[in-house]
Amino acid sequence: STFQTGLYLMPMALCVAAFSIISGILSDRIGPEKVLVICIILYLPSVFGILPKLNYYTPKTKSIFMIMSWGVAIGMFFAPITTLALKELGEKTNLGVSLMHYVRFIGGSFGTALATNKLQKSIAFHYDEICALQAQDLYYGKQFLMKWHLMTSQYFPQDIALKKSKALFLHATNIQAMSHAFGDTFMESGIYAVIGCLFLVFFLWEKYYEKKAK
Repeated sequence: STFQTGLYLMPMALCVAAFSIISGILSDRIGPEKVLVICIILYLPSVFGILPKLNYYTPKTKSIFMIMSWGVAIGMFFAPITTLALKELGEKTNLGVSLMHYVRFIGGSFGTALATNKLQKSIAFHYDEICALQAQDLYYGKQFLMKWHLMTSQYFPQDIALKKSKALFLHATNIQAMSHAFGDTFMESGIYAVIGCLFLVFFLWEKYYEKKAK
């Protein structure tokens, strides 16, 4: 249910909130640049090595911890990024804050659109792929249909029971397709994460050489 989903995501949200504060404290002590390096080290393994392994069969407790690792990395980004973006604006800080909010809103909209497009595309691809595999081995699919038809025929007439068993089979196929599609979507989000991290690397590289020149 929606309520259960919210409960499973709550630990991740708490990690984002807690580590936003922790990263702010660390930014004041060791500098935002070093905190960003730590963020990159935590974030990339989570989006490439952990989240793509999350699927329909992952146990609930394990899935919570997998998402929490991602929440830690996400939470640590906010404070150092904001500090680097606003600390040298001076009197134009208000303008910088406004622009930063616009960038976040636009980026969030683009990110949602790209993720939704990838998810739906992958669901359709894997659904067709699974159906093609089922067509090659009709015996395997018929075994499921016969099993579910036997179960549903205890409560419904034969013709309705057959339709319901076919609907269950299609639903199971769709769940499998969605399970694979979420892994693909998480993996593609990692590619965008790498692109974003490259900008950070170039920025930190430039800052390093500026300090070295002085």
